[in-house]
Amino acid sequence: MPQAKRAPVPMLPGLDLPKSARSKIPVYPEEALFLLSPSAVVERLRRLDWAFEKDDTGFLAHDIHPYPAKFIPQIPGTLIAVLSARGELVLDPFGGSGTTALEAIRLGRSRAKHRF
Repeated sequence: MPQAKRAPVPMLPGLDLPKSARSKIPVYPEEALFLLSPSAVVERLRRLDWAFEKDDTGFLAHDIHPYPAKFIPQIPGTLIAVLSARGELVLDPFGGSGTTALEAIRLGRSRAKHRF
């Protein structure tokens, strides 16, 4: 008897990762804070939990090489998710190790990275 075809494992847009590897990748709630008043945005950002103590910070390419001034991807990921809309451009004027650029791509934004 021929074996039934298995459905392909769905992939993240633009990323060729099996489902098992996706469990480590954080999902950020996307909010349209950019539509609110500046004071409402500041208040919402103050209420966020910025600890990220239990989060995996080395997922995808975020831990490929050492870089002295890199920061955890959860910081730009959270800010990109709440302060921009999908398809918008995220500019990182201090590109460094590419943390912000990778998070922008992963969250469906365009990115411009530069290292002044």
